[in-house]
Amino acid sequence: MSEPERTDTYDKKYFEVNLPGYLEKDIKQLVEAKNREDIYYDKYIDEVYGSINSALYSYEITKDQADYLREKYCFSLFEW
Repeated sequence: MSEPERTDTYDKKYFEVNLPGYLEKDIKQLVEAKNREDIYYDKYIDEVYGSINSALYSYEITKDQADYLREKYCFSLFEW
């Protein structure tokens, strides 16, 4: 018997499609800050986290999308 295949969290890129503009902008700024090794990157993480919550509670994204985005951009920042 073979082991069940493990699905990586980041295989769910479809959760990043059709996001509200403000959330896309905040994610883009976070990625740019990380790439340029900005020492104040934590403020960008806070912006993304807040935008995710705003989009979730405005019914612009689903809970599954919010969980995915939080995990990828807020909790696992150094893994990507």
